[in-house]
Amino acid sequence: MSNSTSFSFKYVESGGLTARYQLISYDPETNTLRYSTDATGAIMSERAVSDSELKNLKDTITKEGFFNTQTTYSPKENGTYMASNLSITIDDKVHTTTWADTSLEVPEGLRKIAEEIKKLIADKK
Repeated sequence: MSNSTSFSFKYVESGGLTARYQLISYDPETNTLRYSTDATGAIMSERAVSDSELKNLKDTITKEGFFNTQTTYSPKENGTYMASNLSITIDDKVHTTTWADTSLEVPEGLRKIAEEIKKLIADKK
């Protein structure tokens, strides 16, 4: 990467009525975004990421206070829900949080970060 910060993330979304699965991760060593909708990980697509895309995502992560979020936002009730798990590393800061689409009190910023990550592959599927 052109700047000196170390940055990586892994986002997984799974579950729901259709047992959906989506994995999106970023490898800073190769500057590659990897994504898959196959739970076995056998079918993986990848593409290079631009500096501006990374900057936008990092700015959103910082602005929305990702590193201050709880580690778990439990689902409101048992049943069918979409679970999300996001791990981000920036320099010496590492944080993972998990939430469900039925969780109460999930910070709006967490949803914004997830949307930014999904935008990276939105037109690539």
